[in-house]
Amino acid sequence: MHNGRGSGGTETGAYTLIDFQEAGSVERNADARFWIPTEDEWYKAAYYDPEKSGDSKYWNYPTRSDKPPRIALVSDGAQAPAANFQNVYKGGDGGVLTPVGSYAGSTSHYGTFDQGGSLWEWTGAAYPDPTSGPNRIVRGGSWGPGITPLNKAVRRDYGPMGGAPFYADDDTGFRLATLAAA
Repeated sequence: MHNGRGSGGTETGAYTLIDFQEAGSVERNADARFWIPTEDEWYKAAYYDPEKSGDSKYWNYPTRSDKPPRIALVSDGAQAPAANFQNVYKGGDGGVLTPVGSYAGSTSHYGTFDQGGSLWEWTGAAYPDPTSGPNRIVRGGSWGPGITPLNKAVRRDYGPMGGAPFYADDDTGFRLATLAAA
């Protein structure tokens, strides 16, 4: 997305991917236009609300609520706060993803959709693990593990799976960030 090259030649866009395996992590380039958000960027987009009263300016859940979201089918009207979690959409072979914006009543202060449930989302954060290499931080829960991962206090990490640099899971994806329009 950064340099307009959908196939091939993408090693020098928002990230420089040349020799990234040896480095163990990839830093965002200063001129990046689209990127995987840092953990702090992801967290603020999901939970922050400057209009929230009290000591904390952060909601407990990424549905603009301190109360746990409802398990709701989109076809039920998905009134806020609601999210896709707890296998509510489980089909014959696993969870079913929902289209972006399915829970329009549960958007963040910044207008982001569906940061709770559907898929765990990679962040740009990693921390070193002396035995296995860098672990990647994911946030937001998914369609499968229940309500707890949606809470702002929960984070999950993935160590190298199948040998570095491969990280994978059946309920994990990513979100792209960009600068807000002026």
